[in-house]
Amino acid sequence: MYTNYLKIFLILLCFFVSQQIFAQSITGKVIDKSTQQAISGVNVLIEGTYIGTSTDAEGKFKLNAKEQNVLVFSFVGYQNQKITVTTNVSDLEIVLEESTTFTNEVIVSASRIEEKIMQTPVTVEKISQKTLETSASTEIMNMLARFKGIDVSSSSMLYSAITTRGFNSVKSERMIQLADYMDYASPSLNLYAGNAFGVSDIDLESVDVIYGANSALYGANAFNGVILFHSKDPFKKEGLTVNVRGGSRNLADMSLRFAKKLGNRFAFKIVAGYMEANEFIADNQD
Repeated sequence: MYTNYLKIFLILLCFFVSQQIFAQSITGKVIDKSTQQAISGVNVLIEGTYIGTSTDAEGKFKLNAKEQNVLVFSFVGYQNQKITVTTNVSDLEIVLEESTTFTNEVIVSASRIEEKIMQTPVTVEKISQKTLETSASTEIMNMLARFKGIDVSSSSMLYSAITTRGFNSVKSERMIQLADYMDYASPSLNLYAGNAFGVSDIDLESVDVIYGANSALYGANAFNGVILFHSKDPFKKEGLTVNVRGGSRNLADMSLRFAKKLGNRFAFKIVAGYMEANEFIADNQD
């Protein structure tokens, strides 16, 4: 009986050794083309099978195969790459290139979920940075009067009230104004002093205006509409920007913006401005 067990053991041992002899050992490393850094977690599969592995923290992999194989390397954000291996190889260096995917413009301000801007269920007026730069107005609210459905009432050079449903007043009643999705109304009076507490013109990326009852998702106090001011991202808009302009009534307007990216997780920006002008002053002595 022990002889039979010994025979079975020897047969299994020979089978195991033969598998190791005829198996191909493939080793290598996967790196990024632009940074030349190792990529961990890359999927390495033998094409047409479920046999495979993945790269470790150092981007290295090891795979056993029995014959000529086509290896497929894939990773999220990178282009797939195939390589044919015919013999025992080691220290392969696989270079993966990032893939670029272009998507359509999306807007998240209308219904608080991502949607294509042309498919949102409400009317949204999107004003780009280029349009803002060509404006001759001294105050962003006055410039918005050029667009359809927007009514602006100016009380001074820096104080303007806006509405999208008529019945305008000097207080922008029931018209929500948000700077980077933060409401900047006066905490005591619940009023908006134009754009005095909003985003500075030099730091303004774009403006979204949601008309009238379309803004119902923002609450009952958004009965007249919502204005969303988007500031420039310091991760994408770096450098120093200076703007100086003047005009009638001794207008002098100066603003400065400096943004700097410090690594992939931290950035800062400094925005400052100064403006002075002569308002209309009643001086009739009759």
